[in-house]
Amino acid sequence: MKTRRALQLTFILAILALTPHNNNHLSNASAGSSVVASQPLLVLSAPFNHTGWTKARTITLDNTLGESNLTDYQAKLNITFSLAMEPDFRDLRFVDNTNSLLPYWIDSEADGSYATLYVRVPFIPSHASTNLTMYYGNPYATPASDGQATFDLFDDFEYTDNPSNHGWVQVHPATSNATTDTSHHRTGSRSLFTKGSDTPGANETVRALAKYDLPIRNDLILEGYFYHNSTNNMIERISVQTNNNATTYTIGASTPDGVSGSLPRADSEYYWRQSQTCCGSATGISFKPNQWNSFKLVKTLNSIQGFLLDLPVGPAITDRTQVSQVFIGGDNATTGVGAQPWWFDDIRVRKYTLVEPTAHPESERPAGPSESALFTVPSGTNKQVDVGRTLSTLNLTLTLNSTRPVELLVTRLSTSPVGTPSSLSPLGVFFKIAANQTVDARIRLYYTQSEAQAVDQNTLAPYTYNSNTGQWVPLESVSRDTSARWVEGTVHHFSLFGVFSQLVSHAVPATTCWYCAWWLWAGVGTAGAAGTGVFYRRNRRSTSRPTSINNPGLN
Repeated sequence: MKTRRALQLTFILAILALTPHNNNHLSNASAGSSVVASQPLLVLSAPFNHTGWTKARTITLDNTLGESNLTDYQAKLNITFSLAMEPDFRDLRFVDNTNSLLPYWIDSEADGSYATLYVRVPFIPSHASTNLTMYYGNPYATPASDGQATFDLFDDFEYTDNPSNHGWVQVHPATSNATTDTSHHRTGSRSLFTKGSDTPGANETVRALAKYDLPIRNDLILEGYFYHNSTNNMIERISVQTNNNATTYTIGASTPDGVSGSLPRADSEYYWRQSQTCCGSATGISFKPNQWNSFKLVKTLNSIQGFLLDLPVGPAITDRTQVSQVFIGGDNATTGVGAQPWWFDDIRVRKYTLVEPTAHPESERPAGPSESALFTVPSGTNKQVDVGRTLSTLNLTLTLNSTRPVELLVTRLSTSPVGTPSSLSPLGVFFKIAANQTVDARIRLYYTQSEAQAVDQNTLAPYTYNSNTGQWVPLESVSRDTSARWVEGTVHHFSLFGVFSQLVSHAVPATTCWYCAWWLWAGVGTAGAAGTGVFYRRNRRSTSRPTSINNPGLN
């Protein structure tokens, strides 16, 4: 990564050709969602093909204050929603300056608002900056959030067998083990269920886990989320052990054996605890039951510190030894009985640096040969949008009825991101429309004689792509004028559009006078952002019909 990829390529390919491949980096794990990443390794990936992605932004990671080079670093990004994005951010993709696709994981998101995520960046130099490119604007992209590929250790417990098959070691299993559970989950459909001892001083029902196969030993952050259904009798542990397990640092809602604060016990255990009524003095950090709460243990070369809800639970403690294992689960106690169950989710280990790089996104731009424009349409009847005045390569007009102003994002695509049906001949014009509310619309596309060379103008029709069925479907009430070279139809769902011709025997019937049939608007659905567009509320449709569009065709 510090050296040039061009020099590495021949060498790495030669090594790969002679070396058996083994993708299992777990010491004792089988297939599942718990993955320990290997040590930093040059990954040669095919260049990202952004066909189908319509928008991009350059994101600068500023590490000018950083004293160290960062390798395979998980950079935190806060992404603000853009109208071109999918509301759940599934279409985000990130590449580095070699156009290699980078893994990322979405930690949290609010549909149509924001997303907080981590991107694994191969190399960020000290006292310098590096650039990423974020692509989006593809309604047909599948989710790509991948914690396993992003972090040095990650487990979202999306499996049904024993966690000991996924790199965890059961501690005090006795009559019951820690298991995955569907009753509470932060992401996915499962989480880890664990419970402390029911009997003071006993381990007979303790459910706990320890992780031994850590890929990094210093400058790391262990973090994740836990869930309680009560704040009473919570006997639990979130621990990091150092110095070959000789020293244990624990965050706890309560503390076993009544220990509180950060004073070492005789067996060199340190406890930080959260505020609650059962066990004496506390740090004063409050969390709520019946919701997911965050925790974090930060181990640097020289110290360790615990956090709850991003607040320190105590001062940093000097420790210059390495981490040997992490531990999460219930614990035994001499105080309190009937320990409450609790759940864990999205446990991960990532790299620590004293000064984190800051992310600076640039303005939105076209991802490639595609073009797009945003239109604000006032409320009213038969409101026309002449897209061609702004996008010269897309001679398109829209007519809408709406009781409120509408925002439309229209994008011309160079190719179809989903391909074309073999039974149709494409005109070669593809475009996508997204809106911020639901409206009815009439779409008319003008084409040139040169564009129509390979199609049958008498059977041209505008189509929309149904992502649920994977089929291109002709618009309703298709009408065309081969002399003026336009074709139009009624749309009830903004999505991906294309224009195709069929065999004459399969042609879509043309309406002699489309506005004579506009009537159907009173009984049809609305075109808008349900599905691949972007919509949040349903707009009451006007019952008035748009008038026909008068727009000369291109010569």
